[in-house]
Amino acid sequence: MSYLALPRLSFFGTAYTNPSTANNNDMASVYDVDTVRLNPKMDLYPTAQAVDPPAPGGNSFNWSGADDNPDLRNWLMGLMEIKGFHEDEGKDGIGHGQMGHWNYYGDHNTEFQQTQVNGAVLLSGQQTPATDPALQLQVEILGDVFYGRRRGGVLVDVDPYALVTSQIFTGQFRLTYNPKPNVSIPVLIADHPTPAYSYFISPYKNLGPQCEGFEAVSSVFQFALKKENLSFIDNPEFNSPAIQQLKRLAMSEQGLMVRYCFYDALYETQAVELNAKFRKRQFDSNPYVGKVLGSIGVWKKGELATAPVGRKLRTQIPFEYVPPQPHLTEEEHQAKRRSLHTTAKYRPRKAAAVPSKLPTAVLGATLAEVDTARQVVTLDCASTFPEADPQTRKKFDLGPMQLVLQYGADGSQSVTIGDIPYDQATYERGGGVVEVSYASSADKATIGANLATGQLVIYRDLTKTSQLLESSGLDVLTDNRSLYFDLKVKPTGKEPVDGTATIRLKVRRKGSPITEPVKLNLEYWMCVKDVVNPDKAQVPVPPDNPYYRVDCDGGVTALASTQYTLGYLNNPTYPSFPGGVVLVKTDQVMVPAGGELTLTLTALRSGVSMIRYVDPTLPEPVAPNFGWDNVDYTTVRILPFDDYSQYSDSQINDWNFIYSEVFGYYSVIHPIMSKVIPWGPRGAPNNAADVREFAATLLAFTDPAIWYSTIYMPITRDLSGGKRELLRRWCNLQQ
Repeated sequence: MSYLALPRLSFFGTAYTNPSTANNNDMASVYDVDTVRLNPKMDLYPTAQAVDPPAPGGNSFNWSGADDNPDLRNWLMGLMEIKGFHEDEGKDGIGHGQMGHWNYYGDHNTEFQQTQVNGAVLLSGQQTPATDPALQLQVEILGDVFYGRRRGGVLVDVDPYALVTSQIFTGQFRLTYNPKPNVSIPVLIADHPTPAYSYFISPYKNLGPQCEGFEAVSSVFQFALKKENLSFIDNPEFNSPAIQQLKRLAMSEQGLMVRYCFYDALYETQAVELNAKFRKRQFDSNPYVGKVLGSIGVWKKGELATAPVGRKLRTQIPFEYVPPQPHLTEEEHQAKRRSLHTTAKYRPRKAAAVPSKLPTAVLGATLAEVDTARQVVTLDCASTFPEADPQTRKKFDLGPMQLVLQYGADGSQSVTIGDIPYDQATYERGGGVVEVSYASSADKATIGANLATGQLVIYRDLTKTSQLLESSGLDVLTDNRSLYFDLKVKPTGKEPVDGTATIRLKVRRKGSPITEPVKLNLEYWMCVKDVVNPDKAQVPVPPDNPYYRVDCDGGVTALASTQYTLGYLNNPTYPSFPGGVVLVKTDQVMVPAGGELTLTLTALRSGVSMIRYVDPTLPEPVAPNFGWDNVDYTTVRILPFDDYSQYSDSQINDWNFIYSEVFGYYSVIHPIMSKVIPWGPRGAPNNAADVREFAATLLAFTDPAIWYSTIYMPITRDLSGGKRELLRRWCNLQQ
């Protein structure tokens, strides 16, 4: 599999992402994600209190229309106190936040910074010599050209209220050689990368007891670069065997693949400081800054572009651990908590384990690739083993870890393939990829004979327990990880018809396509939307009110609802689910031999939900319980049907109308755009005549043909087809 196979490069460095937060707000119920409209009444989180001098409206804001936007914008920049929740429960600590959350002025920009190739493995399996100039390459993800320059990619959540639906659009991937200061020589320029989607989200990436927010969390992303979009620049000053091998194989296959992991990320500006800047009319952003570690390999024929393909070890066995020593003094830690405190804390799910006074964690999902020629099993451990300290990035000491093969008719026999190195130096130098060789093992004949049919296991020698097992079930892959379409489509001069979209599935077992027809269950879930909830739990779509209908070749069979007990719902916050018992609407389809099936979705109502793909043959289906880091799913967003076809040109060309219907929403939900296009509201750059000068630009940037670019507007991709046509009509009237 691509970046696990040879040759490959590894890179490590710093990254940041800068999403706007008013539309994924844990502080106040600002907008309805299903209708993409502001709520008439916006209330703060129950434990929050507006700070004196209060923002307009205090703890609530009543919004009646675009005329209220100036006050609403000021309210969203207001400061609040937050008392006694999460780790501060039972204490008298007070944190702070903005009504618009931790980054009201985010622009979604996402970049690698000071990121460099730090390792390369050649086709021979040998590390490239230290003299190879590939080890000096800088790695960048860039956007498309916007007003004459390139910034970074953009990160967008399909469901702004969920934590598992992120996607990154990138306009260009670049490797540059910098032999001396202020000299940058391009070695590879690759345009139009595919999107990248979040996978293997691990809340246990760092077990440091003083991690805050998302410091403890990691997410893996993957994108592909088509060979027709690759430009390798030959230069006599740059002679790299590693790059030459990559070039040759990339051009003979589909191109290149890049996989990277974000982790140890935390925003840097505390709420009180950010609010003080807002009062001075300094509208700064507050990005998350962390680490990035990744690999570059050949994108082979037949592989998907964005879905990790390989043998998956994702059956997680919880383990107890003694928390590592704190890296801050108690006073430093309390100051850090107060300055960064927000209800947006990611509360790690609690594994179902034997009650214990010690905390528990699990290893992150892991991919494996078997190279029988070299007698090596390659593991993608980008999110497998946790760190112990967010500052030093030192790995948590789990003791010796081994890769074991269980085999035999009942899986009762086992053989050790080899030790798994997971120390910090190996992890960072290899981009999270490690090789376990059995070439010199006394048991290599047994290993070789049973690798194809046996079960790979990560085994902890210290406790003599298995910690991560290869799944025996189906692996459902798709490049349609995120899907957008409209509730209805209105052809010119015709009646509206229901919107449709397709999901192309590839079903595998143990990394290979299935050879016989198999049944596959489809479960329908959604993020909690009816309460402001920092845990952002997934709950079933109401069985009597689905978002869409699913069809496919062979038909779809409606099953009885699947029952789950979801531990995080077993509390008074969720009175609709007493005891945490839920019923999930479930359909079943038949996937033919070869493992390829196309689902057709027909919209029934607007909103955001998820299809979870479940193997019905597994003995005990695992409830998500927020464990969406290791299950297969597609997030579906259906945009509302907005029909303005009956409006005349004179009605549409009225500034108050177009502001009320389009510009006003984005001016308060994504105010960073007011720095570029002066559409207000009052208190921000506000000049209708100047906005008209941007009409040609808006027309170009809202073209559906550039939907996958970094310059498509709006960046959040939540403009319905009807409103886009309204905006484009208005733009044409300005010519």
